[in-house]
Amino acid sequence: MDLAAEIIPLEWIKPKENEPIEAYSKRLSKPIDRSSNFAVMGVSFGGLVATEISKQLHPNYSILLSTVQTKNELRPFFQFVGKHDLTKNLPAGMFNPPKSIAQFMFGAKDTEKLNSILDTTKPHFVKWAINEMMNWQNKTTISPLLRIHGTNDRIIPAPKDKSIQLIQGGGHFMVVDQAGIVSQKINNYILQQQIKL
Repeated sequence: MDLAAEIIPLEWIKPKENEPIEAYSKRLSKPIDRSSNFAVMGVSFGGLVATEISKQLHPNYSILLSTVQTKNELRPFFQFVGKHDLTKNLPAGMFNPPKSIAQFMFGAKDTEKLNSILDTTKPHFVKWAINEMMNWQNKTTISPLLRIHGTNDRIIPAPKDKSIQLIQGGGHFMVVDQAGIVSQKINNYILQQQIKL
């Protein structure tokens, strides 16, 4: 993405054993400089983490892409699996699906980029992240907030929220496949927020 703001990515850290997402998000957010204006942005599972960080640090605004904001927006299936702890006893290897399936689920056009991400993501982290997502209890909404979602997202379908800016035909990998459109929407929002400051 080409954004009209400096992007400082937070590198994923290893979760502690049975660490809840709230505690993980607090540890992950330690490098954030809160002495000046800042925003928080998250994609997919990173959107859950961004929500938790926003609740704790109260940034000037937050941006959520291809994700949910509260547990009520999760698919009923995810909530069912989480309620019955069906992921905890599965081996980590189960969370490393064949690339062809991952490409379909992500709706990825840039398959090389997706494969690169999959190759560097550890199955143990994926297992932890999926378990935390399915057991997420957050009911708090954050503000100010920009939400962008693809209409063809197979992993996390767009929640029924009129404030969400939809990208027609966008899949779960829209931040890469339709980076130009996503960037434009974000940059328009950044400009609006800068005017308010």
